[in-house]
Amino acid sequence: MTVTRRKFLERATVTMLAGAVLPKAFAQSGSGGKLSSSATDRDSFFDGISAETFKPFIGDEFSVAFNGGSRGAITLVAVNQSKPAATVGINGSKSTTPALDTFTLTFEGSGAKLPQETYTLSQLSLGSFPLFLVPLPTSSAAPMYSAVFNLIKS
Repeated sequence: MTVTRRKFLERATVTMLAGAVLPKAFAQSGSGGKLSSSATDRDSFFDGISAETFKPFIGDEFSVAFNGGSRGAITLVAVNQSKPAATVGINGSKSTTPALDTFTLTFEGSGAKLPQETYTLSQLSLGSFPLFLVPLPTSSAAPMYSAVFNLIKS
């Protein structure tokens, strides 16, 4: 079965809405600092972030936890902002979506490679927050991870 762009976007929208409606399903306990385990605090953190939020923390270490247990630490090594991709309208015209803020965080780990998963990251100034990390293929000894943000600006 071929998945069309339209079907993909429909499914992604439903998934995003489910995440907004069921925030307790994504909550993790044991957070401290700026972001607590309540949905309101978590939502306000993510509403206000951008690539600029993370740039001052390049080179800083973030503690990584999963299900309340420590999984080590990772270091933020890059923040890359992207331009929104061109979209094709109904009439065939191409345009970009200026209301989309797209950026990627790249982290370097130490120790055992973490599997793709949503972890609780903690940093002294930012506090604790959930973040979906994806391992990157690398030839270096240190594992690398990325977190991609596609935020709709209001």
